[in-house]
Amino acid sequence: MIEFRNVSKTFVTESNTVHAVRDVSFTIQDKEIFGVIGFSGAGKSTLVRCINMLERPTSGDVLIKDVVINELSPKELRNQRKKIGMIFQGFNLLESRTIFDNVAFPLKDEKLPKNKLKEKVGGLLELVGISDKADAYPSQLSGGQKQRVAIARALANDPDILLCDEATSALDPQTTKTILKLLKEVNVRLGVTIVIITHEMAVIKEICDRVAVMEDGYVKELNTVVNIFSNPEASITKDFVNNTTNLESLNEIVEKKPEILQIQEDQQLIKLSFHGSNTKEAQISEISSKFDVSASIIFANVEIIQDEIIGTLVVILTGDRKVEAIQYLEAQGTNVEVIENVRSIN
Repeated sequence: MIEFRNVSKTFVTESNTVHAVRDVSFTIQDKEIFGVIGFSGAGKSTLVRCINMLERPTSGDVLIKDVVINELSPKELRNQRKKIGMIFQGFNLLESRTIFDNVAFPLKDEKLPKNKLKEKVGGLLELVGISDKADAYPSQLSGGQKQRVAIARALANDPDILLCDEATSALDPQTTKTILKLLKEVNVRLGVTIVIITHEMAVIKEICDRVAVMEDGYVKELNTVVNIFSNPEASITKDFVNNTTNLESLNEIVEKKPEILQIQEDQQLIKLSFHGSNTKEAQISEISSKFDVSASIIFANVEIIQDEIIGTLVVILTGDRKVEAIQYLEAQGTNVEVIENVRSIN
């Protein structure tokens, strides 16, 4: 539905040139919940703003339903933007207007009869769970309620696409969960394609189908969320996953005090990543019995992502047949990373 073809965006000032997006190409499918993650300055917001031409690419094309958006006339682009809703971290509500009027604001040019407008806005407020706040003002609402208003407003023109720019960054963890649940419901009930910009892997894990990981303007990795968590490949992706699973905490401990592991010459430190059916197999006990090795687990993390069990183990192997044991694990479909340097568990 949304396609980036060799999209680049460069900002030029008198003193500096910033390559915000560099030669990005990928496709977001219809009705998908797609995440774009990266640290500050990675280029994720710039890339997503190219979808509605708030940022026009320096080179390359953005297509929506096979239409090249950056070639549209100003009038055509205005019409296209009506089908692209957007919500922001700061809510961007009109403080002097009621909640009803905030949601109705995008419909001001539609000239709907009052009864139709009331029905439309009322339905949106009911969808986002704040129908009792129609006559309130933004200052009377909590952060989560304000974001619900922003979502309702973004849906006023019945968009095909909803862009979420750090939409949960200003919210506490529990409120974030409720907003993400609401976005998932919007995706299912209305069939809206949702693109989420975030720097939090927990948000990606909670709601997204696929994710693009950005760094320095490049898309470093793009995959399903399950594959990203079970087998991250790019260094930046591993950093995000490790932070989410607390493996980074172990990494820091080992970095500062490697002596706590007391690894001997006949021992090997390995990281096991597994998901799906092999999570149910007793692989640690199997290698102990088959190859006469002992396996001391020093870290474990197991969670369910998109109905799949994903796990990580960091293990110290002891025994003469360690290599055979590792080969056996790999043959069972378990991703095995041998840690040659104890000071690097990434």
